[in-house]
Amino acid sequence: MKIENIFSYLVILALLFVSSLFTACNVNGPGIFYTIYNEKKISESLVSDKPVYKVVSAGSSLYVRAGAAVYKNDGTAWNKIDPPSAGMRAVSLGRIGSAIYAVYESEASGALSDTIYTLSGTSWSKLSDTVPAVSAIDGSLNLSLITVDHDNNIFFINQRTGSGTYSFYSFDGSFHTLTSEDVSQPVISAAVSGVNYFLAASNISGSSVLYTTNGSSTVTTVITTGFDTAKTIGGISEDALNGNLYLSTRDGYLYKSSDAAGVDWGTGSLNSTALTDSYGTACLGDMAVVDYNGTDYLIIAADNGYFEMDLTGTSPELPTVTAENFETYELSQEAVFSLYTETDKIYIGSDNGLWLSEYSGGPALDKE
Repeated sequence: MKIENIFSYLVILALLFVSSLFTACNVNGPGIFYTIYNEKKISESLVSDKPVYKVVSAGSSLYVRAGAAVYKNDGTAWNKIDPPSAGMRAVSLGRIGSAIYAVYESEASGALSDTIYTLSGTSWSKLSDTVPAVSAIDGSLNLSLITVDHDNNIFFINQRTGSGTYSFYSFDGSFHTLTSEDVSQPVISAAVSGVNYFLAASNISGSSVLYTTNGSSTVTTVITTGFDTAKTIGGISEDALNGNLYLSTRDGYLYKSSDAAGVDWGTGSLNSTALTDSYGTACLGDMAVVDYNGTDYLIIAADNGYFEMDLTGTSPELPTVTAENFETYELSQEAVFSLYTETDKIYIGSDNGLWLSEYSGGPALDKE
């Protein structure tokens, strides 16, 4: 065979290989995550073998709640941030602007209590020291912070009462009470659409409610048409460019609103049967929207890896989890707890460490 023919043959093979990276894994798009070829676990760090429940950033630093502690990466190394007092456990993490907040749980005389703290350098101080109204909920059990996609200026707070019900609050520099009476479901996820925030409240018994608020006034119930409120919600997210909200459920279904008010959810879930992976029905959770070369994709966390969906068109199809690269990768067997996006990258918090996927795209749409 002539040398020029050999060269042409090799060029064709190379082009076919590059093309396969973008077409072989997902019939609904380039498969930015199913290709997996530049996804990597952040190894040899303090968080590499711990469950990572939450990821946020402030300035040039990344913060995670991994196990029962908070860790910081300043761009060069990971460091554990000591708790306010020895023996305290981090149970929630959030941020507003450049300020980092956490809920720490302590135990005294056999009783558990939670307190909200804010970080200054490497030291924690009680938020109630500067915002006295917060003292009304400090000492409660099961306080949790719920951050909001597309909005770094507020977080919501669950408070579990002694009777097992819940009250909701918000903090945007000021402390606001959002419930006039206790409710039976905790807020598990939040999104913003226009000037309204949407709080998805749900419990494991399969009872869900969608609330709306402007962030400082009492929540009102959204009467949802087309969404099965008997299902347990996994997460809520917004496609900011198209003005749609998405709800995932813990039994493998995905819902899309037909409006930005969260009222009309069409005639039911986008998928007529539950999403499945190689282990059975997929348990769906947190979601994030990313822009990959001008196309929006919804990333959906699951109990075994995650799904991705092309958001173009009026009725996008969900991809399957049968791509060879994904099935053979460790992450396909890990529960994904949280998704956090920055420009051209997404951090994935799993039950086996923190993962990073870098891709070539536009500015991230989703930032907590």
